Amino acid sequence: MNKILMVSALLALSACNNHESGRPSEAAKPAPPAANNTETHAKQAVQLFFKTCVATGADEKALAGVVAQAKLLALNEAQKREFNFEPQARQVWGAHTPEGGRFFLVSGKQYCSVKAQAADPQTVEQEMAQLAEQTAASLGFKAEKVKEEALPNIPTAKQTAYVLQQTGQPNEILLTVHTDSNPQAAAQAALNFRLVAAK
Repeated sequence: MNKILMVSALLALSACNNHESGRPSEAAKPAPPAANNTETHAKQAVQLFFKTCVATGADEKALAGVVAQAKLLALNEAQKREFNFEPQARQVWGAHTPEGGRFFLVSGKQYCSVKAQAADPQTVEQEMAQLAEQTAASLGFKAEKVKEEALPNIPTAKQTAYVLQQTGQPNEILLTVHTDSNPQAAAQAALNFRLVAAK
């Protein structure tokens, strides 16, 4: 992911928050109808994941700075329970874009995740494959796809995992991608970043 994508993600989120606060913003005006906005939402989800999770290395302090800059809204404890987030979730923020994208950003210890309510699965998977390769290259790491399979109990869902590693490093990066082609799914995409001990 390049700097243009990083800026695009923040501009989209800032436009969203300007609209909510009542300040006029050209970017906050409704976007023209798209043939398939889920493709746009998929790209926005990956952009947000890069800027918040990958670029900060899931460091909670660094992530807090990005969240403050983008003015994302934190969920309270009751809201978090309502959406039944993963046990490692310490903080959760909500975000949306003028194009109608709806996202949750989840933060935990050496863990970060972005959930997209609606996102085209194929676009998510393509963008994440590219992100894994580019991130590994920028760090001098090697990216390896270690899993790609459908979930047996959910026929419409798929999981893909990448490991980013370098010989001699104590930790490696695990990127997991969950997609669901069912438009009624609670989230059509979940992008997860974890720092784990190297094997």
